[in-house]
Amino acid sequence: ECPNLRNLMIKGVYGKLRSSDPPITVPAWMVMATGKKAGTLGIYGFRHRKEKSYTDFWVANSQNIKEPKIWDILGKKGYKSIILGVPPTFPPQAINGNLISGFITPDSLSNFTYPPELKEEISKVVENYTFDVLFRTSHKEQLLIDLYKMTKMHFKVLKYLIKNKEWDFCQ
Repeated sequence: ECPNLRNLMIKGVYGKLRSSDPPITVPAWMVMATGKKAGTLGIYGFRHRKEKSYTDFWVANSQNIKEPKIWDILGKKGYKSIILGVPPTFPPQAINGNLISGFITPDSLSNFTYPPELKEEISKVVENYTFDVLFRTSHKEQLLIDLYKMTKMHFKVLKYLIKNKEWDFCQ
């Protein structure tokens, strides 16, 4: 029923993949983007305890990732990327292309894009760009509504970027 996927499987290679260890969003995305293990990256989750403390912690962000991501490597070879919503890409760092940071972004008042002026473009495509929803709620119906709304917003922005920006790689 999926001719494109079937064709890829026939002409390419496929198999079962394991997630990163630990299989948590932030390290998993960066393991995928860098090809490095979570231990090499020093990222094991969203929050990390500060050294010699049980109460103080820091939240993983783009500045903690010292290894080049696939879009960095491609950028050095002249390829342009569109990166949308990949955690942890806040604060946004310079790339050869366009980047909208992911759900660890504090809010839409933050500088959440690269280049910085992309933020203004996005505000003309959608109002009040949303990074995440309140998922720890007992109001599951509202959660589902919010998830659909956010997802539609992200797709609208992605379609805009794909149509209006030069790109070779999109994640």
